[in-house]
Amino acid sequence: MARAHILLVASALLFAAPAKAAVPEFAPDSETVLVGAGRGQPAGASSSAGEWKNPGATLHPGKAAIKARGHWLFGGAGSGFKNGQLRVRFRKHRRLDVTLLVRAAAGGKVSSGVGIRLNRGWVSLVRLTDGKPTALTRPRKLGWVSSKKQLEVVVHALGPHLVAALYQAPKGKAVMALTAGGLEPRAGKVGLVLGKRHDRRSRITLVATRPACRKLPEAKVGWRPHIIASIPTEKAAGAGAAGLVLEALPGSPPRTVLRASPAGVERLFCDRRGILSLSIRVPWKYFDLDYLGWRKAKPKVEQKDYPVHQSYLGPDQVARFLKAVRQRHPKDSLLKVLGKSHQGRPIYALGVGEKIRENPGRPTFLIVGAHHGNEPMSVLFVLDAISQLLDRGAQSAKVRRWLSRANIWCVPLANPDGLETYLEHDRFMGRKNGQGRAPLKEANMELGVDLNRNYPFRWNTGTRRASSGDAASRYYRGPSAGSEPETRAIMGLADRERFAGVITIHTGTVALLAPYTIDDVKNPDPNEAWMVAEQLIKDLPKHPQGKPWLVRRNLYSVDGTDQDWHRNAHGSVALLVEGARWSPRKAHNRQRLIKAIRPLWTRMLDRFLDGPAVAGTVLSADGKPAAAEVILKQAPPQEGERWTTRPRDGRFFRFLPGKDTYHLEVKAADGGRRLVTVDARKGGVVEVQVQLPGSP
Repeated sequence: MARAHILLVASALLFAAPAKAAVPEFAPDSETVLVGAGRGQPAGASSSAGEWKNPGATLHPGKAAIKARGHWLFGGAGSGFKNGQLRVRFRKHRRLDVTLLVRAAAGGKVSSGVGIRLNRGWVSLVRLTDGKPTALTRPRKLGWVSSKKQLEVVVHALGPHLVAALYQAPKGKAVMALTAGGLEPRAGKVGLVLGKRHDRRSRITLVATRPACRKLPEAKVGWRPHIIASIPTEKAAGAGAAGLVLEALPGSPPRTVLRASPAGVERLFCDRRGILSLSIRVPWKYFDLDYLGWRKAKPKVEQKDYPVHQSYLGPDQVARFLKAVRQRHPKDSLLKVLGKSHQGRPIYALGVGEKIRENPGRPTFLIVGAHHGNEPMSVLFVLDAISQLLDRGAQSAKVRRWLSRANIWCVPLANPDGLETYLEHDRFMGRKNGQGRAPLKEANMELGVDLNRNYPFRWNTGTRRASSGDAASRYYRGPSAGSEPETRAIMGLADRERFAGVITIHTGTVALLAPYTIDDVKNPDPNEAWMVAEQLIKDLPKHPQGKPWLVRRNLYSVDGTDQDWHRNAHGSVALLVEGARWSPRKAHNRQRLIKAIRPLWTRMLDRFLDGPAVAGTVLSADGKPAAAEVILKQAPPQEGERWTTRPRDGRFFRFLPGKDTYHLEVKAADGGRRLVTVDARKGGVVEVQVQLPGSP
């Protein structure tokens, strides 16, 4: 959820950078230096042969800046580069506009080749055809490289595959890896093209090449950022020397997946193992090896008292967990399929309450997780609530009170497609749902809608960065308000139940957000939602991940959010919990987080039942449940909201700001109205019944 904290804590959240892998050591016995300290003209270049062309300038590596834009081809006439490694080192790299090419050829200027482009902090693999570049990968922002360090780029051309890695030099860490496939493995030269935006102060301090398979460097298993390679399973014997073997997958042909470094990929190529694919898309299962082992073991999530902190659960495991709980507690639980995702996965809600079918008139609450699928910890928070209410808390007087006086609906996984993408395909994806991704492919993985920008209240306010109309943005709000099946599923449940309180759980930082969170939207005064939020975090210890609990309006500008919709549509005290700064890989750390979050939903239940609160039934003149608007006169809505009774039984539920006497105005659709006094000075839930007069 928390955009403001993404860059600040990315290394801790995603374990992606800086990486472990150091710059591969320069090997003078196997690498040929084309440009290095003390050289003037590039070694092996021949301007007369047209293989080195730089109109009006020369290249002075290490001593002077590159003085003009130009094109170079390194290597004398007759030499070629088909498979091998290119190493280029830059000083003053922040404003580079340069393309490094292998398998390059000239036609008056560098006209073809494949390689990597660095353009003012953005990096992509490219193909040059007739002098025109075509991107092979989407540009990525280069980060985590100190301006005081040199930047080293190492490119490997290996048959149809291109692998590039960027490092802090001379003794720094890897900051990025890129891969591309489907290339024509023809011979060429090493080329360099300077673009129009190139900063003349930039310097090249080293250019060196090495043929593939000559004195292979060590294939480091712990290298990061990871590269995922797949090879035919029939050729997988002994492949562990090239990388970490992860799992075997069915298909045609069956394939084995490894996590490898660029050197490991080269070893796979040189061992003729038939590389099927390379990717930098690393799913959580290949990053968190404990999770991968847990997943292969097929854990019995159906067992009673299953320790939900043991590992993250995917959509199938969540479904199995919920069905098993429902089967163990048939009287006190109710399992509903609210709808299906774009990719056809069911969206489950488990209702919890003592003899819940026989007591539909109780006040209701909602706990929901994983609007963003890349927040798997939020799923565990909701599953823990279910476990505490049914499997673990049946003998507790406190739990029995909750179950006998309230119905609690739990939706652990609002975005099943996003969670599946995150766990099984790419841990940098999954925030959005599966819109435009059925079936899921490498090319469409970044599509989808941010469900927490898709709710109808103040959808698309036009506020900059609150949401986006760009389908490629991580904050894409969707084509229209409430367009997504996942959004409509949650809204349908809320319209039916009219929740007194809602807790939506996210991860990304530590905070408790109270509505309204959207800019320039006015809250009732007094704002009982804010007051309840402050009571929930009162005297809580510091969060296990080192942040104090704070109540906030928002973290940054947003619109179309679920908590504001719940507030606007039904008057719910809808709070958003930012429950973790990152999703830990260790089970004991997950357990600590779960225990830290538990008081928030338990205190909300206690706050309503201990009061002050009001629960009421509105009947028509002939004694039938009536649809009516209920207004708290001391805190009237400020945005034209109409908070109405529950259609099926005419019931309504409201938290009250404090122990006092309140006046309710109950207005029927036909114009009939009543004024009701609620004496909440003693606390508790004050029950009222209102019978509307006949039509005037």
